[in-house]
Amino acid sequence: MNHYINANRFRFRWYIRILSLVLLYYIVISKCIVSAQTPNTDIKWMQFIENEPLQNNSAIYQSNTRLLHFEKLVTFHDLSEMGFTVYRRMGNNVVIGKFENESKSSFHLNYQSYATNGLWKLSENLLNTYSSSGKLNGSYWIKVSNINEITNYINQHDAINILNKRGNYFLLNIENLDINSLLINNEILYLGEESSELKSEANVLDLNLHPNRINTVHHNYPQLKGRNQTLSLKEPFYNINDIDLAGRFVPSGLESNFIDSHATQMATITVGAGNLFLTGRGVAPEALHSSSSNAQVIPDTQEDYQRLNIQIQNHSYGTEIEPFYGAMAALFDESSFQNPNLLHVFSSGNSGQNAPEEGTYAGIEGFSNLTGNFKQAKNILTVGSIDTTHTPIARASKGPAYDGRVKPELVTYSMAGTSNSAALVSGTALLLQERFKLMNDAPIPAALLKGLLINSADDVFNKGVDFTTGFGQLNALRAVENLNNQFYFSGQLEQGDAQNLILEVPENAVNLKITLIWNDPPANANDEIALVHDLDLSVITPSNSTYLPMVLNTNPASLNDLAIQGVDRINNVEQVIIENPESGDYQIKINSFNIVDGVQSFYVLYQWDLANQFRWTSPTGSDNIPYNGNTTSHLRWESSFDIAEGNLSYKILVGEEASDWITIDNEINLENEQFRWDAPNIYNLAILKMEVEGIEFLSDTFSIGAPVRLGVGFNCSDSISLVWPAVPNAEFYEIQTINNNKMETISTTLNTSLVLNKGDLSSAYFKIIPYI
Repeated sequence: MNHYINANRFRFRWYIRILSLVLLYYIVISKCIVSAQTPNTDIKWMQFIENEPLQNNSAIYQSNTRLLHFEKLVTFHDLSEMGFTVYRRMGNNVVIGKFENESKSSFHLNYQSYATNGLWKLSENLLNTYSSSGKLNGSYWIKVSNINEITNYINQHDAINILNKRGNYFLLNIENLDINSLLINNEILYLGEESSELKSEANVLDLNLHPNRINTVHHNYPQLKGRNQTLSLKEPFYNINDIDLAGRFVPSGLESNFIDSHATQMATITVGAGNLFLTGRGVAPEALHSSSSNAQVIPDTQEDYQRLNIQIQNHSYGTEIEPFYGAMAALFDESSFQNPNLLHVFSSGNSGQNAPEEGTYAGIEGFSNLTGNFKQAKNILTVGSIDTTHTPIARASKGPAYDGRVKPELVTYSMAGTSNSAALVSGTALLLQERFKLMNDAPIPAALLKGLLINSADDVFNKGVDFTTGFGQLNALRAVENLNNQFYFSGQLEQGDAQNLILEVPENAVNLKITLIWNDPPANANDEIALVHDLDLSVITPSNSTYLPMVLNTNPASLNDLAIQGVDRINNVEQVIIENPESGDYQIKINSFNIVDGVQSFYVLYQWDLANQFRWTSPTGSDNIPYNGNTTSHLRWESSFDIAEGNLSYKILVGEEASDWITIDNEINLENEQFRWDAPNIYNLAILKMEVEGIEFLSDTFSIGAPVRLGVGFNCSDSISLVWPAVPNAEFYEIQTINNNKMETISTTLNTSLVLNKGDLSSAYFKIIPYI
């Protein structure tokens, strides 16, 4: 126990120096940050030092763990060259680990070396509650360096049982065990308490496909329905016989032994067929679906993903706010890195008004409140929520990640919780996956898929990337179009390499956006910086100006600051934005700042708008106003006009209600790209017109009307009579029923009633469609 006492004494001797560092940081450094760096960690690592520092002219090192403090930034590549294995990264210039040999390799960087105590192994929450006589009771994660040695150790302790094991990570159940007995074990590199108390992050079905242009994808690309793609729902089991889900379930053997309505709702949002009602039609209505229990929050095995042909797994749940990179985060990053075609989609959480209790951003209300350390992973896609007017939802969890990275990466519409937002993104990913497979006869790489979703997003809230809405709001239409146009490059780099890509930008282009993305190797549990391989993006214009990625200020006092250009050292997604690009050839430069070994694959996505363009996205020719039959709907469009306002009007097309153009508003804000319209209470067809600078832009012809309520006239043993109210201007009615899990037409009539022979029916569900 003396080494713990020595460490405490040592910390007292550093108090004056700590105070000086704090004052220097907040007075000087924090005011000149121009790059995305992890927040300052110089103070934190000092508590892990056991003895006075040894200068690096010492010839021999003992075999114990060392903390190395470098004078400047050190890369994993540098550390690998000097024969140092990293167990924990404390900052850009501080690492804890072990030399491969007792003899120290000569090295060109200056550093100091310190002996360590065992406290560095503890997760943030355990460290804050640690005491030298503390007892462990409950479930804990450990990471080990030698699996056989630790298995023998566990077998010798009745107080420890293995609950799960994945690679070098063990989930243990521990009863009344002294914490120090684990900290002094040289094979244990991490000891963490990570919450597994799951909670759903939406409680009602809230399905509106219009804000994220999914309705436009369904209209413009009716062949995209998710066919032959399989979604995995990491949830409790759900009602696979629901009429919107039946017939497409893929048994996994991983299902839980109970059914949960929340999981059924997530399945409906992603892959619902729309048999029950309009709002039961999900994003990918013909995709297959499978279930995997989330009783333990870890990825499924690679064998299971491959066996079930899973490329998208949706995770609409959370635990507690955990601002650290734990075993769960490392395992999800490892899952994605080992299976480059697998994308994990997570909800950000519903704790957006809360403050974290630990970490760099402790006590800051409304930031860094992702629910679960697994959402701190790099290779996953984390999704938050906004409302129909693109305004952030207060209770949606926000970033930054514990180390200052951008989280969430995307937002979508949802008033009910971020669970639904994640499900919308998962469904859109299935459509992109289907389209890529049709184009290339191969699965889409997850980094490319994630990049398509991010680069095509609409900027909302603060200009550019921010810690509330990430890279923007999902735009499913632009994502599909960018994939169709193959607006991306791919490449690979080794350490020291660079690649130059040429992009020709046309005249009249605006809002040029270029995104670099890569799947990064997993970090060590407890690392203060999660990024391992570091690539750099820069863009050189035809006139030789250089643009760097947009980076955010990670200083806890500056989380609302707008993004500015700078060097990014923490994210594996980097984005350059040029609002008014000149035409000509652009050089996109990708440099390998730090690659430990081997090659690193990457993707570069790009898009631009053309100036003075306008198009309607809602309603389309497949849509009705109101979208769900009873709620006032928003009209939606995309505009690249500089002018601020347009004139909006509509025309009724059929029968006695037919009209000339009727003004809705002469001062429509084009930049908002949405307008809440209280349509007339009629059954008819209509068309919209937006007039901008004398140019008229017409919508598709769409319908206006409330749902027709279908009733039963009689229900006998051999026949059934269906009745419904007359719909004004209707020329005939189409009656459908479910056959082979799909709605199919069984009759048309000019009347408002129909008698059906039950012997001819395969279902007791019916739908009526009036045709005008």
